[in-house]
Amino acid sequence: MSGGKNTILVVDDDRDLLEALRCLLEEKGWNVAEAKDNAEAKRRIKEIGEKLGLVVTDGILPDGSTWSDFLPFLRARFVGPVIGLSATNPDKLVAAGVDVALQKPIEANEFLRLVSALTA
Repeated sequence: MSGGKNTILVVDDDRDLLEALRCLLEEKGWNVAEAKDNAEAKRRIKEIGEKLGLVVTDGILPDGSTWSDFLPFLRARFVGPVIGLSATNPDKLVAAGVDVALQKPIEANEFLRLVSALTA
């Protein structure tokens, strides 16, 4: 990752998906921070600060929060790329402001290519 922005934040309530993405990303050399909901994601963004290089987030989380709830906070603190994940409608995430949206289940190689392109 360029410019010392070497941490990727993954936000999702699915523990298995968090673990799988963390393993994929760490295997390729990225530092990974995880959050299970938007409140935890906000705390992690504050902790990571300038080292944050990419955010990968689910569109809807179990606490009822959505990408639109999280967007104002995120964009006020982070201008980098955001990948949205959606099981139902990834186009809504793009309309809400993510850079790229992927339909769940995601394909590992496609995800890694996208991460590499967005963090180059």
